[in-house]
Amino acid sequence: MSHDFIKKDYSFPISLLVVIILGFVFEYVFHWLSMIIAGFIGGFLVRKLVKGFVAGFLGVFIAWSLFFLYYYVRVGQPVVITFHLIPELAFLSLIFGAILGALGGIMGSLVKSIITLKQSK
Repeated sequence: MSHDFIKKDYSFPISLLVVIILGFVFEYVFHWLSMIIAGFIGGFLVRKLVKGFVAGFLGVFIAWSLFFLYYYVRVGQPVVITFHLIPELAFLSLIFGAILGALGGIMGSLVKSIITLKQSK
């Protein structure tokens, strides 16, 4: 049985795009903690730890930015009032989500490294 999916190292842009799409969908459908799963999947697609970290961080940051924009277009005035009263709230929320994605990306790339290391022995 061939494990080509596990052995293959996907490019960083593909991993980033996967995290952005999954982050947006997971945020819309599931709980906000699912950003770790989105980052994990993106980190699993790349082998290097730094690429997993950056893909998870940027992917969730962009996904939450798009989600805030979507929520603003859909709801409108209450979002503007909230972010006007507490302007740091949006930035802190984006950074917190991005850190969750980065942790997931690190875990995903480490798991892939461990699996490929065990298969090569």
